[in-house]
Amino acid sequence: AAARRQREVSLRRLATLDADVAKCESLLEEASQRQDEVEALRRRARASLEGEKVDEGDEDIDAAVEGELSYMDVDLAQKGVWQRLSVASLIPNLESRLAFSSSQLGQIRGELCVVTQAVFAMAGPHLQRAVRGYLLRIKLDSIRAGLI
Repeated sequence: AAARRQREVSLRRLATLDADVAKCESLLEEASQRQDEVEALRRRARASLEGEKVDEGDEDIDAAVEGELSYMDVDLAQKGVWQRLSVASLIPNLESRLAFSSSQLGQIRGELCVVTQAVFAMAGPHLQRAVRGYLLRIKLDSIRAGLI
């Protein structure tokens, strides 16, 4: 009974972390695409001002490019609670959360392996007895015929 409860708890945690990893991967992909689009817009804006002297960190160009592409609405902290975060700060958070969730998945899968192995170790002798009894009943007629 304890192994069953442990298995159920581990499977619930596994499903939660699987969903979290899938969400982080999709958000990371979308954030990377948005960051690439923002960088392309910045390069295009700098190229259009090629005659003028422009610094790499020019605030006017950065302010012109900043907009809906530079921010994403995500619900990472709590399900259903949306937050607007900049893509530049979101990517490191997503990478660290993805790494943490992946390591937790590995630990939970290990726990499930141990629980499964323990259940099979306890069930092994009972299963062997059942199989031996079945085989003995099948061969019982031939054993009786050999004795007569």
